[in-house]
Order: sequence, then structure tokens, then C-alpha cells
Amino acid sequence: MTTDTRANTIVLLFCFLSTCPFALAQESTIDLFKDELTLWERVDGKAIGQVWEWSEDGVLHLANPRGRNGSLVTKQEYGDFELTIDWKIAKGVNSGIKYRVRDFGGRMLGIEYQILDSSPKKPDSHQTASLYDLLAPNEANWDKWSEHQNPATQWNVTRIVVKEGRIEHWLNGKLITKATVGSDAWKAAITESKHSQRPTLGSDPQGRIMLTDHKGKIWFRNARLKLLAPEKAE
Repeated sequence: MTTDTRANTIVLLFCFLSTCPFALAQESTIDLFKDELTLWERVDGKAIGQVWEWSEDGVLHLANPRGRNGSLVTKQEYGDFELTIDWKIAKGVNSGIKYRVRDFGGRMLGIEYQILDSSPKKPDSHQTASLYDLLAPNEANWDKWSEHQNPATQWNVTRIVVKEGRIEHWLNGKLITKATVGSDAWKAAITESKHSQRPTLGSDPQGRIMLTDHKGKIWFRNARLKLLAPEKAE
């Protein structure tokens, strides 16, 4: 092997070792309930077991709701991702899954995938799979709403996709709500919402994920987080 060939081989090997671990990490899938709840913490720093119960069959249950301080957040922040998670709620319960969660003046806030036991008559930004208090389900995805959400006490499957500022909220295999962070529609929704004093809500590409405690009982299982690699520039 010549000196030039050896040098080229070393360079190629270095590039491979430098880039491959990054790519694998970006495309990996994380079991958020692996090793029970080691990836999570309560927003108030207190013991998770005082509020949430973990069963051996892999189900997380908000058994003793406390309100806002009982919510769980991931210990790490994540960028672009695809989250799938099963949930079921008791009758009349309001809950949600938040992401791109950050500290706003001492409160952990983020974009919310709403979860609610309701039978809305028209698209509403407070119904299941909406962008809570921001955007209602898209009109084109509104038909046969009763066929989208399973009743209270039955399992539903949520899928949240966040990629390059584009957001999709799925429910039981149906795309319900979509949006683009930073678009004119997004800015208008923020201005007209309860977050009007927080114009940067959701704009940071990194953030934590939250399972909310809204004082109602909810169960979660099969939480899988696929980390998405940035799109390649053409």
C-alpha cells in the first residue's frame, strides 16, 4: 500500500467513524418507558411514585393527580422526532402531551397535543389531537369525528411528528391537525391564544416532552420516540 493510499484510507475511516455514530443517534428509536421511568422526572422535583404508578405490564397510570406539579417531563431535550404513544382516560378527563417544553418564567410550557373526553360538534382547538388553544383540526380531516377517537376507558394511539418546524398530530391512524411553526397562521394563532405574551412558544427546535397532570386519571403505554435526522441540503 502506497503512502497516498494509506493516507486516503485513514481519512475515509476517520470520516466514517465521525459521522456514522451521529447519524445512528439521530435515527435511533428510544423506548421512553425503558427501565421504568428513569428518563423522566416530575416538574416539581418530588418523587414520581407519589403521583404516578408503574405496572409490570408496562402501563404508566396517573393514579393520584396533583395538578400542574404532578406532570412528568423528560430529563433530556429532543429536536425533531416522531412520538407514538398509547393512552386511555377516565370519563370526563382533560389531559395532554406537551413537547418543545421549556421554562417560561418558572413554568414549564410547550406546544400541547390535547387529550379530552368530548364529542365536539365542530372543529375546536380544545379537542383531542388539536394544537391546544392554538389550532383546531383541519377541516378536511374533520369528517366522521366519532370514528377517530375511541371512548373513555378505551385505548387510543397518538402519533406526533415534528420535523423542520412542521407539525402533525395523528389519532388512531388519522391525520387530524397539522401546522408550520413560524408561518403567518402560526403567528396569528399564538397572538390570539392564552400564550400571546409568549410569542416564542414552540419556536425553539429543542425541548422536553411532558405528560401532563390536569387532575384527571390517564394511562399511558408503548411510548416510542424516533429521533429524526435533519434534512439534507440540496
